[in-house]
Amino acid sequence: MKKLVKFTKSACPHCRVFDPIFKEAVAEYKGQLEFFEVSLDDAPHMAEIFKIRGVPALYSFESEDFKSFDQIEQITIGHSHENYSNLRPSLEQILEKREDTKAS
Repeated sequence: MKKLVKFTKSACPHCRVFDPIFKEAVAEYKGQLEFFEVSLDDAPHMAEIFKIRGVPALYSFESEDFKSFDQIEQITIGHSHENYSNLRPSLEQILEKREDTKAS
């Protein structure tokens, strides 16, 4: 199952704006995608692994053991509140790609 990871920082005002939008998506897509939240305050090394340049940041990947990050895909949400509304179409694209991969 595809995993979606949201990276945040406690002092990030954009993260606070995006949080309820993300939580709504978690409820809506439960069972279709696995959702995780990581605070870069608690795990700063993850910024290097995922090459994070700003938060909030969303990444999707498919790894059963969390060891292979070859297929990391950043979901662009930007730091503009208008872009946050693009979350659902982005999640739908992820699900479509997953279905296309299964069909192949």
